[in-house]
Parts: sequence; C-alpha cells; structure tokens
Amino acid sequence: MQTFVQTKTEKLKSQQREYEAQMQYRQHLQAFVDRWRYNAKRSSQAQSRLKILEKLPELTPVVAEQEVILRFPEVDKLSPPILQLSEITFGYGKEVVFKNMNINADMESRIALVGENGAGKTTLVKLLTGELSPQEGYRQAHRSLKTAFFSQHHVDQLVMDVTALEFMQQKFPGKREEEYRHALGMFGVSSDLALRPIASLSGGQKSRLAFAILAVPRPNFFIFDEPTNHLDVESWKH
Repeated sequence: MQTFVQTKTEKLKSQQREYEAQMQYRQHLQAFVDRWRYNAKRSSQAQSRLKILEKLPELTPVVAEQEVILRFPEVDKLSPPILQLSEITFGYGKEVVFKNMNINADMESRIALVGENGAGKTTLVKLLTGELSPQEGYRQAHRSLKTAFFSQHHVDQLVMDVTALEFMQQKFPGKREEEYRHALGMFGVSSDLALRPIASLSGGQKSRLAFAILAVPRPNFFIFDEPTNHLDVESWKH
C-alpha cells in the first residue's frame, strides 16, 4: 500500500511539473507573438511561433484527490475481553480447519486475517460472529457486544434507484433528516452525493454508503471483508 501511494504521488508530481513547464513555454511564445505580430520585420517569426503554440498538446493541471476521512461514531466502552475464542477446534468432516485456537479481542484490538483462498478465513469470521459454533472449546462475547460485518454483499444489496438519503430513511425510519445527513457525512456521502441516485455513485462512494449504514446502530466490533476493494486511495489511509 505504501509503495503504491508513493508511486502514484511521484506520478502526479511529474504530471504537474510537465504542466507547469508547458504553461511557462506557452506564456513565452504568446508574449513573443503579442509583441511582434504586427511588426513588419518580425511578423513572420511571430506567425511561426503562433503555429507552434497552436500545435502544443492541451495539458490539464493535476487536481489533488479530495481526502475522505471515514469517521466511525463513538461507542460505549466495554471491559475486556469483548470477544474471546478459547481452545476452539472446528472442521468439515475429517478435515480439521482450526485446532486449539485462541483469540482475545478488546476495544483497542486490530486483527488482520491473512491467508490463501481456502485457508479458513471465512470460517473464522463465522466463528467470530457466532454464525458457526466450535466443535470443541467455546466462544464468549461481552453481553453488550454489537457486531457489524462488512463485505461486498452489503454494497450489492443497495437499492440503486433511490438516493442515499432515501435509502437511509428506509433502513432506519423515524429519525430527523439532519440525523441521516450527519450519518452519511461521517463517511463522505454529503451534500449533493446524498441526493443522487445510488446507481450514479462510484464504487468507492457506494462502499462508504454501506459503511454509513452499518455504523448507525453503533456497533463496537467491526469485521471487514476486503473493505478497500472500491475505496479511493485517500480513504484507504483512514
């Protein structure tokens, strides 16, 4: 990720330098044309530079991407551990996926699940959420734990022919409009974006809308399945 960001930053800087150099060259040519265009002795030189000016490719200035900060709402603090898998064993048939595995999570935990396809990441997520029960060992969750799970499935379930604001109102009826707008704005879906049909939003904007919807109940434990697939680079860093 860091290498990608550095490479992109250097490319943008190079494009900006090229644009500025061309603008300086354009100004130099235009100044000569303006000065000598109607001078009998130098009008041919001015005309020659004018032709060069007309043939220069049109470069556009580099526009910096707007930084979008994803702001999850404050939640009640829970005493640790908020979620615990103790000595769990789980498998399918004779294939053991996990044996005597332990995971302890608290409010400050940041856990990355990394592995090849088929390594058991999805199974582990289902054990964490309680969708699957361990065959040995136990799962223990804080009595006030609220879990939210994000995957591409949540983006695919968005209703495309309504606006982000309307979809939020349908999901959580009974709130004031400013509450919906605040919830959307925390994830960069603000102003006119909230009033556009969801179908017209970019992939990153749809993902941020899905984040906003998951955050409304104020969960204190998030599980993300490839959340950066459609997010812009600036959002990744937050």
